[in-house]
Amino acid sequence: MQFPCPGKETGGAPQTGLEQSDGEDRLVRPFFVTRGRTRSNLPIEAMVVATGTPPLRPMSREYVEALRACRFPRAVAEVAGMTRLPLGVTRVLLEDLVRAGLIRAGAVATLSGTTAPPDLALLDRLIAGIQRMD
Repeated sequence: MQFPCPGKETGGAPQTGLEQSDGEDRLVRPFFVTRGRTRSNLPIEAMVVATGTPPLRPMSREYVEALRACRFPRAVAEVAGMTRLPLGVTRVLLEDLVRAGLIRAGAVATLSGTTAPPDLALLDRLIAGIQRMD
C-alpha cells in the first residue's frame, strides 16, 4: 500500500514509518490526503485498533496521527475527533490502514473477543463527539 508522504528525503536514515514528512505545519486539503477518494465501507461506529505491525514505508502526518489514535480500541468517529480530520477523510485513511495490516476494524465484540453488550460510556462519548461535529 502506497501512503502519500510529501516531504524531504531522509539521507538514508532508518525509517520507522511514523516520521512526519517535515517539521512545517501546512494546510493540506482533504481531497489531497485521500488522493481524491471519498467513499469508504468503514462504518463510523466500527471499532479500530492498531495491530502493532510497523509500517513498511513512511506515511504522511494524517496517516501517522490516525495510526497513533488507534493504539487503543476506538470508534472511527472518535479517531476523526482526535485527529481533527473530517469524518469522510478519516474513514478513507483508516480503510487504507486496514488494507495495509496496520489496524484491525470490527464491532466491539469482535475486537474484545467477547459478546458483551456495548459500553454505554463509549456510546455516550460517540454521540457527544458526533454532536460536536455539527
